[in-house]
Amino acid sequence: MRVLFVPNRGGPFSHGIPLLALSERLPANRYPRSFLLPSSAHQFFRTAGANVLDIHHEGLRTEMIAYQRFKPDVVVDDFSLSTGVASGLVRLPRVTIQRTGSFPSSLRSNPTHHFSGNLDLSSITDFTKRGLEQPHSIADLLQAEAVIVPGIERIEVLPDLLKCDRQKYFYAGPLLTKDYFITSVGQLQPNFRIVEDFLAAHASHQVLYVTFGNIARPHQAVRDGIKKLLMAGQPIISNIELTGTDRLEENYLFARYLPMHLVCSRATLIAHHCGSGTYQYPILHQKPFITVGTGTFDRDDIAIRLQRLGAGPYIPNPTECSEFEDQFVETIRSFLIESADEPSPSRRVLAELREEFMSTSQSFRFQDVLEFAASGASLHRSG
Repeated sequence: MRVLFVPNRGGPFSHGIPLLALSERLPANRYPRSFLLPSSAHQFFRTAGANVLDIHHEGLRTEMIAYQRFKPDVVVDDFSLSTGVASGLVRLPRVTIQRTGSFPSSLRSNPTHHFSGNLDLSSITDFTKRGLEQPHSIADLLQAEAVIVPGIERIEVLPDLLKCDRQKYFYAGPLLTKDYFITSVGQLQPNFRIVEDFLAAHASHQVLYVTFGNIARPHQAVRDGIKKLLMAGQPIISNIELTGTDRLEENYLFARYLPMHLVCSRATLIAHHCGSGTYQYPILHQKPFITVGTGTFDRDDIAIRLQRLGAGPYIPNPTECSEFEDQFVETIRSFLIESADEPSPSRRVLAELREEFMSTSQSFRFQDVLEFAASGASLHRSG
Protein backbone atom coordinates (compact mmCIF):
# COMPACT_ATOMS: atom_id res chain seq x y z
CA MET A 1 0.00 0.00 0.00
CA ARG A 2 1.43 3.36 -1.09
CA VAL A 3 0.97 6.19 1.43
CA LEU A 4 1.31 9.91 0.77
CA PHE A 5 1.71 12.24 3.78
CA VAL A 6 0.58 15.86 3.44
CA PRO A 7 1.03 18.30 6.37
CA ASN A 8 -0.61 21.70 6.42
CA ARG A 9 1.57 23.67 4.02
CA GLY A 10 1.34 26.82 6.17
CA GLY A 11 2.87 24.95 9.11
CA PRO A 12 4.79 22.03 7.60
CA PHE A 13 7.05 21.54 10.62
CA SER A 14 4.51 21.50 13.47
CA HIS A 15 1.98 19.56 11.37
CA GLY A 16 4.69 17.39 9.83
CA ILE A 17 6.02 15.94 13.10
CA PRO A 18 2.88 13.84 13.79
CA LEU A 19 3.06 12.53 10.23
CA LEU A 20 6.75 11.67 10.62
CA ALA A 21 5.87 9.78 13.80
CA LEU A 22 3.19 7.86 11.89
CA SER A 23 5.53 7.16 8.99
CA GLU A 24 8.09 5.62 11.35
CA ARG A 25 5.50 3.02 12.40
CA LEU A 26 5.25 1.53 8.91
CA PRO A 27 7.54 -1.17 7.47
CA ALA A 28 9.01 0.35 4.31
CA ASN A 29 8.82 -2.88 2.28
CA ARG A 30 5.04 -3.09 2.65
CA TYR A 31 4.21 0.62 2.72
CA PRO A 32 6.15 2.78 0.25
CA ARG A 33 5.63 6.35 1.48
CA SER A 34 6.46 9.91 0.63
CA PHE A 35 5.81 13.48 1.78
CA LEU A 36 4.35 16.41 -0.15
CA LEU A 37 5.78 19.68 1.17
CA PRO A 38 6.63 23.27 0.28
CA SER A 39 10.19 23.42 -1.06
CA SER A 40 11.36 25.33 2.04
CA ALA A 41 10.75 22.20 4.12
CA HIS A 42 12.26 19.62 1.75
CA GLN A 43 15.77 19.48 3.16
CA PHE A 44 14.55 19.53 6.76
CA PHE A 45 12.40 16.43 6.23
CA ARG A 46 14.92 14.63 4.04
CA THR A 47 17.59 15.01 6.70
CA ALA A 48 15.12 13.57 9.18
CA GLY A 49 14.92 10.46 6.99
CA ALA A 50 11.71 11.13 5.04
CA ASN A 51 11.24 10.52 1.33
CA VAL A 52 10.07 13.84 -0.13
CA LEU A 53 8.52 14.32 -3.56
CA ASP A 54 10.42 16.80 -5.73
CA ILE A 55 7.40 19.09 -5.90
CA HIS A 56 6.95 22.55 -4.40
CA HIS A 57 3.54 22.11 -2.77
CA GLU A 58 1.39 25.19 -3.31
CA GLY A 59 -2.16 23.87 -3.10
CA LEU A 60 -4.73 21.82 -4.98
CA ARG A 61 -2.86 21.81 -8.30
CA THR A 62 0.38 20.46 -6.84
CA GLU A 63 -1.45 17.88 -4.75
CA MET A 64 -3.15 16.54 -7.89
CA ILE A 65 0.28 16.38 -9.57
CA ALA A 66 1.60 14.42 -6.56
CA TYR A 67 -1.25 11.90 -6.90
CA GLN A 68 -0.42 11.37 -10.57
CA ARG A 69 3.29 11.00 -9.92
CA PHE A 70 3.32 8.94 -6.69
CA LYS A 71 0.02 7.07 -7.22
CA PRO A 72 -0.89 6.67 -3.53
CA ASP A 73 -3.46 4.17 -2.31
CA VAL A 74 -4.16 6.34 0.75
CA VAL A 75 -3.42 9.96 1.61
CA VAL A 76 -2.70 10.86 5.24
CA ASP A 77 -2.77 14.54 6.18
CA ASP A 78 -2.57 16.87 9.16
CA PHE A 79 -4.93 19.80 8.57
CA SER A 80 -4.16 20.04 4.86
CA LEU A 81 -6.81 22.26 3.27
CA SER A 82 -6.06 21.01 -0.24
CA THR A 83 -6.38 17.33 0.68
CA GLY A 84 -10.11 17.47 1.35
CA VAL A 85 -10.72 18.67 -2.20
CA ALA A 86 -8.05 16.63 -3.97
CA SER A 87 -8.90 13.30 -2.31
CA GLY A 88 -12.61 13.91 -2.92
CA LEU A 89 -12.12 14.63 -6.61
CA VAL A 90 -10.23 11.39 -7.28
CA ARG A 91 -12.04 9.36 -4.59
CA LEU A 92 -8.77 8.58 -2.83
CA PRO A 93 -9.19 7.19 0.71
CA ARG A 94 -8.19 9.84 3.22
CA VAL A 95 -6.89 9.51 6.78
CA THR A 96 -6.75 12.83 8.57
CA ILE A 97 -5.62 14.06 11.97
CA GLN A 98 -8.16 15.83 14.17
CA ARG A 99 -7.76 17.42 17.57
CA THR A 100 -9.85 19.30 20.08
CA GLY A 101 -11.26 22.30 18.25
CA SER A 102 -11.69 20.48 14.95
CA PHE A 103 -14.04 17.67 16.02
CA PRO A 104 -17.49 17.91 14.43
CA SER A 105 -20.18 19.31 16.76
CA SER A 106 -17.57 20.67 19.20
CA LEU A 107 -18.62 23.42 21.61
CA ARG A 108 -15.93 25.88 22.64
CA SER A 109 -15.56 26.83 26.32
CA ASN A 110 -15.34 30.52 25.49
CA PRO A 111 -17.45 31.69 22.52
CA THR A 112 -15.19 34.73 22.02
CA HIS A 113 -12.15 32.55 21.30
CA HIS A 114 -11.08 32.00 17.70
CA PHE A 115 -9.36 29.11 15.92
CA SER A 116 -5.56 29.22 16.05
CA GLY A 117 -5.27 28.87 12.29
CA ASN A 118 -7.19 32.12 11.74
CA LEU A 119 -9.08 30.31 9.00
CA ASP A 120 -11.55 32.42 7.02
CA LEU A 121 -14.07 29.98 5.56
CA SER A 122 -15.63 32.71 3.45
CA SER A 123 -12.41 32.88 1.43
CA ILE A 124 -12.34 29.14 0.73
CA THR A 125 -12.68 28.22 -2.93
CA ASP A 126 -16.08 27.19 -4.28
CA PHE A 127 -16.10 23.40 -3.85
CA THR A 128 -19.49 23.04 -5.55
CA LYS A 129 -17.95 23.92 -8.92
CA ARG A 130 -16.03 20.65 -8.63
CA GLY A 131 -19.05 18.61 -7.61
CA LEU A 132 -18.22 18.58 -3.89
CA GLU A 133 -20.09 19.89 -0.85
CA GLN A 134 -19.06 23.36 0.30
CA PRO A 135 -17.43 23.32 3.78
CA HIS A 136 -19.09 25.52 6.40
CA SER A 137 -16.89 24.62 9.36
CA ILE A 138 -13.39 23.44 10.20
CA ALA A 139 -14.77 19.94 10.69
CA ASP A 140 -16.25 19.99 7.17
CA LEU A 141 -12.72 20.45 5.77
CA LEU A 142 -11.55 17.35 7.63
CA GLN A 143 -14.03 14.76 6.42
CA ALA A 144 -12.28 11.44 5.91
CA GLU A 145 -12.68 7.68 5.87
CA ALA A 146 -10.63 7.45 9.07
CA VAL A 147 -9.56 9.97 11.70
CA ILE A 148 -6.49 9.79 13.94
CA VAL A 149 -6.56 11.68 17.25
CA PRO A 150 -2.97 12.40 18.40
CA GLY A 151 -3.68 12.06 22.09
CA ILE A 152 -5.83 10.22 24.59
CA GLU A 153 -9.57 10.13 25.16
CA ARG A 154 -9.29 11.57 28.67
CA ILE A 155 -7.90 14.84 27.28
CA GLU A 156 -9.02 14.98 23.63
CA VAL A 157 -12.69 14.32 24.35
CA LEU A 158 -14.99 13.50 21.43
CA PRO A 159 -18.39 15.26 21.43
CA ASP A 160 -21.36 13.05 22.36
CA LEU A 161 -22.83 13.49 18.88
CA LEU A 162 -19.88 11.55 17.41
CA LYS A 163 -20.57 8.37 19.34
CA CYS A 164 -22.61 6.92 16.47
CA ASP A 165 -19.58 7.41 14.19
CA ARG A 166 -17.00 6.41 16.81
CA GLN A 167 -15.60 3.46 14.85
CA LYS A 168 -13.68 5.69 12.44
CA TYR A 169 -11.87 7.59 15.23
CA PHE A 170 -8.54 6.11 16.35
CA TYR A 171 -6.65 7.42 19.38
CA ALA A 172 -2.90 7.19 18.79
CA GLY A 173 -1.43 8.67 21.95
CA PRO A 174 1.34 11.29 21.48
CA LEU A 175 2.67 11.49 17.92
CA LEU A 176 6.10 12.97 18.59
CA THR A 177 9.55 12.40 17.17
CA LYS A 178 12.76 11.84 19.07
CA ASP A 179 15.22 14.68 19.45
CA TYR A 180 17.17 13.38 16.45
CA PHE A 181 14.72 15.42 14.37
CA ILE A 182 16.54 18.45 15.78
CA THR A 183 20.05 17.06 16.19
CA SER A 184 20.26 15.54 12.70
CA VAL A 185 19.39 18.77 10.89
CA GLY A 186 22.66 20.59 10.27
CA GLN A 187 21.71 24.18 11.09
CA LEU A 188 20.03 23.07 14.33
CA GLN A 189 22.79 20.85 15.68
CA PRO A 190 24.44 23.64 17.68
CA ASN A 191 21.19 24.12 19.63
CA PHE A 192 21.57 20.69 21.22
CA ARG A 193 25.12 21.42 22.42
CA ILE A 194 24.19 24.92 23.59
CA VAL A 195 21.29 23.55 25.63
CA GLU A 196 23.49 20.95 27.29
CA ASP A 197 26.11 23.60 28.10
CA PHE A 198 23.45 25.90 29.57
CA LEU A 199 21.98 23.09 31.68
CA ALA A 200 25.44 22.12 32.91
CA ALA A 201 26.22 25.73 33.85
CA HIS A 202 22.96 25.90 35.86
CA ALA A 203 23.04 22.37 37.25
CA SER A 204 22.64 23.65 40.81
CA HIS A 205 19.66 25.84 39.93
CA GLN A 206 16.03 25.29 39.01
CA VAL A 207 15.58 25.93 35.29
CA LEU A 208 12.35 27.26 33.79
CA TYR A 209 11.37 26.38 30.22
CA VAL A 210 8.93 28.75 28.45
CA THR A 211 7.69 27.79 24.98
CA PHE A 212 5.01 29.10 22.64
CA GLY A 213 5.74 26.66 19.83
CA ASN A 214 6.59 27.83 16.33
CA ILE A 215 3.28 29.45 15.38
CA ALA A 216 1.76 31.23 18.40
CA ARG A 217 2.97 34.75 19.18
CA PRO A 218 3.28 35.56 22.91
CA HIS A 219 1.69 38.73 24.27
CA GLN A 220 4.02 41.47 25.53
CA ALA A 221 2.86 40.70 29.08
CA VAL A 222 4.46 37.25 28.73
CA ARG A 223 7.76 38.84 27.69
CA ASP A 224 7.53 41.31 30.57
CA GLY A 225 6.91 38.44 33.00
CA ILE A 226 9.96 36.59 31.66
CA LYS A 227 12.09 39.71 32.08
CA LYS A 228 10.90 40.14 35.67
CA LEU A 229 11.92 36.56 36.46
CA LEU A 230 15.30 37.09 34.80
CA MET A 231 15.89 40.21 36.86
CA ALA A 232 15.40 38.05 39.95
CA GLY A 233 18.10 35.65 38.71
CA GLN A 234 15.89 32.87 37.35
CA PRO A 235 17.61 30.74 34.65
CA ILE A 236 15.27 30.34 31.65
CA ILE A 237 15.32 28.45 28.37
CA SER A 238 12.84 29.70 25.78
CA ASN A 239 11.95 30.06 22.12
CA ILE A 240 10.69 33.58 22.84
CA GLU A 241 13.13 36.23 21.66
CA LEU A 242 13.67 39.17 24.00
CA THR A 243 15.20 42.57 23.40
CA GLY A 244 17.30 44.64 25.75
CA THR A 245 18.49 41.72 27.88
CA ASP A 246 22.23 41.77 27.12
CA ARG A 247 23.25 41.86 30.77
CA LEU A 248 20.96 38.92 31.54
CA GLU A 249 22.12 36.67 28.72
CA GLU A 250 24.01 34.31 31.01
CA ASN A 251 20.65 33.28 32.54
CA TYR A 252 18.61 33.26 29.32
CA LEU A 253 18.97 30.75 26.52
CA PHE A 254 16.97 31.58 23.39
CA ALA A 255 16.60 29.36 20.32
CA ARG A 256 13.68 29.09 17.89
CA TYR A 257 13.97 25.30 17.69
CA LEU A 258 14.90 23.29 20.76
CA PRO A 259 15.37 19.57 21.54
CA MET A 260 12.08 19.18 23.41
CA HIS A 261 12.77 15.87 25.11
CA LEU A 262 16.14 17.04 26.40
CA VAL A 263 14.83 20.37 27.71
CA CYS A 264 11.64 18.96 29.23
CA SER A 265 13.48 16.10 30.91
CA ARG A 266 15.85 18.52 32.65
CA ALA A 267 13.73 21.60 33.30
CA THR A 268 12.21 22.06 36.75
CA LEU A 269 9.02 23.68 35.44
CA ILE A 270 7.50 24.21 31.99
CA ALA A 271 5.25 27.11 30.95
CA HIS A 272 3.59 26.61 27.58
CA HIS A 273 0.68 27.68 25.35
CA CYS A 274 -0.92 24.22 25.15
CA GLY A 275 -0.27 23.72 21.47
CA SER A 276 -0.99 20.27 20.12
CA GLY A 277 1.91 18.02 21.04
CA THR A 278 3.51 20.70 23.22
CA TYR A 279 1.32 19.91 26.22
CA GLN A 280 2.28 16.24 25.96
CA TYR A 281 6.00 16.70 26.63
CA PRO A 282 5.75 17.68 30.32
CA ILE A 283 3.31 14.82 30.90
CA LEU A 284 5.67 12.34 29.26
CA HIS A 285 8.56 13.63 31.37
CA GLN A 286 6.42 14.03 34.51
CA LYS A 287 7.26 17.68 34.96
CA PRO A 288 4.96 20.29 36.53
CA PHE A 289 3.62 22.88 34.10
CA ILE A 290 1.41 25.89 33.74
CA THR A 291 -0.49 26.82 30.58
CA VAL A 292 -0.86 30.33 29.22
CA GLY A 293 -3.95 31.19 27.20
CA THR A 294 -3.74 32.50 23.65
CA GLY A 295 -7.43 33.25 23.13
CA THR A 296 -7.74 30.29 20.73
CA PHE A 297 -10.31 27.63 21.55
CA ASP A 298 -8.35 24.68 20.15
CA ARG A 299 -5.48 25.41 22.56
CA ASP A 300 -7.25 26.97 25.53
CA ASP A 301 -9.95 24.27 25.75
CA ILE A 302 -7.19 21.69 26.24
CA ALA A 303 -5.59 23.91 28.88
CA ILE A 304 -8.92 24.22 30.69
CA ARG A 305 -9.39 20.46 30.45
CA LEU A 306 -5.94 19.82 31.97
CA GLN A 307 -6.69 22.24 34.80
CA ARG A 308 -9.99 20.49 35.56
CA LEU A 309 -8.17 17.16 35.63
CA GLY A 310 -5.75 18.63 38.18
CA ALA A 311 -2.69 18.37 35.93
CA GLY A 312 -1.68 22.04 35.98
CA PRO A 313 -3.06 25.57 36.28
CA TYR A 314 -4.30 27.66 33.37
CA ILE A 315 -3.79 31.42 33.15
CA PRO A 316 -6.11 33.07 30.59
CA ASN A 317 -4.78 35.21 27.78
CA PRO A 318 -3.43 38.60 28.99
CA THR A 319 -6.32 40.35 27.21
CA GLU A 320 -8.70 38.39 29.49
CA CYS A 321 -6.62 38.62 32.68
CA SER A 322 -6.05 42.16 33.97
CA GLU A 323 -3.25 41.10 36.33
CA PHE A 324 -1.65 38.59 33.99
CA GLU A 325 1.99 39.53 34.54
CA ASP A 326 1.77 39.29 38.33
CA GLN A 327 -0.20 36.03 38.15
CA PHE A 328 2.26 34.55 35.63
CA VAL A 329 5.30 35.42 37.76
CA GLU A 330 3.78 34.41 41.10
CA THR A 331 2.44 31.09 39.79
CA ILE A 332 5.88 30.20 38.46
CA ARG A 333 7.61 31.24 41.69
CA SER A 334 5.20 29.19 43.81
CA PHE A 335 5.91 26.09 41.73
CA LEU A 336 9.67 26.61 41.88
CA ILE A 337 9.80 26.95 45.65
CA GLU A 338 7.67 23.84 46.13
CA SER A 339 9.75 20.87 47.24
CA ALA A 340 10.34 18.44 44.37
CA ASP A 341 10.15 15.52 46.82
CA GLU A 342 6.80 16.50 48.27
CA PRO A 343 3.89 14.51 46.80
CA SER A 344 1.13 16.60 45.24
CA PRO A 345 -2.22 15.85 43.55
CA SER A 346 -0.87 17.14 40.23
CA ARG A 347 1.97 14.60 40.27
CA ARG A 348 -0.53 11.78 40.71
CA VAL A 349 -2.59 13.08 37.77
CA LEU A 350 0.53 13.45 35.61
CA ALA A 351 1.44 9.83 36.35
CA GLU A 352 -2.06 8.65 35.42
CA LEU A 353 -2.04 10.62 32.17
CA ARG A 354 1.39 9.30 31.22
CA GLU A 355 0.22 5.75 31.84
CA GLU A 356 -2.73 6.34 29.51
CA PHE A 357 -0.37 7.87 26.94
CA MET A 358 1.71 4.70 26.99
CA SER A 359 -1.17 2.23 26.88
CA THR A 360 -2.94 4.11 24.06
CA SER A 361 0.24 4.35 22.02
CA GLN A 362 1.00 0.66 22.48
CA SER A 363 -2.46 -0.44 21.37
CA PHE A 364 -2.60 1.88 18.34
CA ARG A 365 -1.90 0.15 15.03
CA PHE A 366 -1.46 2.54 12.14
CA GLN A 367 -1.65 -0.28 9.61
CA ASP A 368 -5.16 -1.10 10.81
CA VAL A 369 -6.22 2.52 10.28
CA LEU A 370 -4.89 2.49 6.72
CA GLU A 371 -6.63 -0.79 5.96
CA PHE A 372 -9.88 0.54 7.46
CA ALA A 373 -9.76 3.63 5.24
CA ALA A 374 -8.75 1.76 2.10
CA SER A 375 -11.36 -0.97 2.52
CA GLY A 376 -14.17 1.51 2.16
CA ALA A 377 -15.50 0.70 5.64
CA SER A 378 -16.92 4.23 5.62
CA LEU A 379 -18.87 4.52 2.38
CA HIS A 380 -19.29 8.26 2.51
CA ARG A 381 -17.90 11.22 4.39
CA SER A 382 -20.40 12.37 6.95
CA GLY A 383 -20.01 14.67 9.94
